Amino acid sequence: MNTATVGTNIGGWMVLEPWITPSMFYRFLGKTHSDGIGADQYTFCEALGPEEGNKVLRAHWDTWITEETLYDLAKRGVEWIRVPIGDWTINQYGPYVGCTDGAKEKIEWLLDVSDQLGLKVWLDLHAI
Repeated sequence: MNTATVGTNIGGWMVLEPWITPSMFYRFLGKTHSDGIGADQYTFCEALGPEEGNKVLRAHWDTWITEETLYDLAKRGVEWIRVPIGDWTINQYGPYVGCTDGAKEKIEWLLDVSDQLGLKVWLDLHAI
């Protein structure tokens, strides 16, 4: 009897990583760490500030994963999706304050749609 399950990872959605979402960091090309620019979500929010950072992140959340994305995964037989999140997703601090507004609600949306489609979700506290 085969008990294997089919799963996938939704990296780069709630935790920005330049190797997964390089386009989110193109605006910083030519800048260095000494300019206050790093290669992570912390310095992304720090550099853009709460208003612009949140605007960019909300557009990313709305387009990186859509209802159609989740439907297509379910249709292909995917049973589990792993969703990395940061500790700042629920309890904002530092440059995340304001920058990640709406993340919790977007995760709740993903959980609701996934439940409707029969997808199981593993919220992975990936960055702390």
